[in-house]
Amino acid sequence: EDIDEIFALADRVVVAFEGRLSSPQPIEQTSTTDLGLLMAGVWQGDRHEDPLQASGSDLLEDRQMQGPVT
Repeated sequence: EDIDEIFALADRVVVAFEGRLSSPQPIEQTSTTDLGLLMAGVWQGDRHEDPLQASGSDLLEDRQMQGPVT
C-alpha cells in the first residue's frame, strides 16, 4: 500500500489538510493510526499539537484585500 511505502522510505512525515500543515513527525514515532488522524485533520490532543498554534506567528494576514477589479 501507499502508506506502507511512506513508512519504508520516509524519516519524517508532514501532512497537508485543508491548507494546513501538521508539525513534522519522526516516522519511527508515528503509527498508521497517527498518520490516518493527521490525514483526517486531527492534530489536537495528546499526540499532536495544532501547527497553527505551535508556529507562534500568523501564517496569513489580510492587508485590505479587495474583490476582483473590473
